[in-house]
Amino acid sequence: MGPTRFYSRLDFDELSLIPQLSEISPEAVDVSFKFASRVYKHCPFLPSPMDSVVSPALSQEICRLGGIVTLPTADWDLNKWQDHYKTALYAQRNNAQLGVLLPPVPSIIDAWLEQVDGHIDFVALDTLHFQPHLHLTAIRHLRKNCSDLAIISGNVTEKDGALRLIDAGVDAVRVGMTSASINRGEQLTGCARSQLAAVLDCAQPCRDARIPLICDGGIASPDRAVKAFALGASAVMMGASFAATIESAAPLIQEDGDFYKLYAGMSQVGKISSELMAEGVSRRLTPSGTVEDLLSHWSSVCRIAISRAGATSIEQLHSKCTFEVSAITERRW
Repeated sequence: MGPTRFYSRLDFDELSLIPQLSEISPEAVDVSFKFASRVYKHCPFLPSPMDSVVSPALSQEICRLGGIVTLPTADWDLNKWQDHYKTALYAQRNNAQLGVLLPPVPSIIDAWLEQVDGHIDFVALDTLHFQPHLHLTAIRHLRKNCSDLAIISGNVTEKDGALRLIDAGVDAVRVGMTSASINRGEQLTGCARSQLAAVLDCAQPCRDARIPLICDGGIASPDRAVKAFALGASAVMMGASFAATIESAAPLIQEDGDFYKLYAGMSQVGKISSELMAEGVSRRLTPSGTVEDLLSHWSSVCRIAISRAGATSIEQLHSKCTFEVSAITERRW
C-alpha cells in the first residue's frame, strides 16, 4: 500500500496580498480575459451555467457587454433553445461568445449541436451532474467531430487532472468542486478540496500550456476574485453574485414585506438522475442591482487591488504578487 498524502488546507480569507509602493493607477490596469483566441477587455467574471442564474435577460446583457455566457441545458428540451435565440444574435453582434452546458454523452452532444449549429462558439461539459467517467471520451468526440467549437471542461481540483484535460485538447479548464455556497458535497462524501488549493495546484500546467484557468466556486466577493487571479486564475465563475441581480433567472419572492431571490443548486432531487447524489441546496439572496452594476463594481475593485499589488494586469499579478498568510492558521504551504 502506498503512503497516504496530507496537505494543509488554506482558504481565501486566510490570505492577503501585500501592498507595494506602486506608481500604477487603477485605470491603467488590464483586467482582460483571453479565451479561444479572443480577448474580453472587461469580463473576467463569468456567470455559472445554472438554471437559477442564467436567464435570457441575463445572457443578453452579458453579450451586450461583450462577455462570455454558458447556457444551462440540464432540464431543457431542444425547443427551449428558441427562448435564447436572440442571445446568439447579441453574441455575434457584440464580439461576445455563447456556449451551452452539455453532459459528456456523445449522442446528447450530437443532438444538441445539430439544433444549435452556427449559433454557439463553445461547449462546456458538465461532469458533476452527469457521468464523470465519460469526461475524456466526450472531449475526444468533440475534438474529432466539432473542431471549430472551443471546449471548456472540468471540474478538476489537482494538477494531474488539469494536465489530462489539456492533453485531451480543451480550450479552458474549470477548477473547483463542492466549493459553491449551495453545494454540500463535502459534508455528504468527505471528498473535496479548498478552492484556493485547487487553483494553486492547477495553475502551473494551465500557464505552461497557455490555457485559461476558470476558478469555479467559492468567489463570494471581489477580494476573493483578486486572490484567485493572483494564484493563477484567468477568470472566475460565480453563481450567487449573478443570481442576486435583477436580470437573473432566480425568482424574486416577497415574504412578510421583504423581497429575496431564491438561488437553487442544480444538483437537487427532481433535477438530476436518481442514480446520482443530490448535493445541491437553496439559499435566499438579498436582491442587488443590474448585471452591468455588478461587473462595473467588481472590475473597479479588482483594478484597485491589482494596482496596489504593483501589477498592471491579471497576468502580471500572478508573477509579481507577494502573499501574507494569517498567523492563526500556523500552516506552511
